Amino acid sequence: MISRDGEIIGTLRSLMDYFDVENRPMAAIGWTRSRSAAILRRLVQARSVSHEALDVESNAPAANFLRALLVFTGVLPARASDLDDTIKWLDQ
Repeated sequence: MISRDGEIIGTLRSLMDYFDVENRPMAAIGWTRSRSAAILRRLVQARSVSHEALDVESNAPAANFLRALLVFTGVLPARASDLDDTIKWLDQ
């Protein structure tokens, strides 16, 4: 979530604001140890923070939690998940 020059990556700023890092640093630090945070790190490194990238994650519960958080904070747009889940199921 931080670029090499120490700046917060623009699209993820609202996620950082959600954690209120300045006033509640321990909450943010705790979250960085979660499986969802590990997925986010991989997506950021691959420069692929998207619904499609989350769809292929093996840890579905952590990926779904991260997806909900990213949609809630406006990082990702909402989508018709029932329809998308059905399409994903049909493709299997």
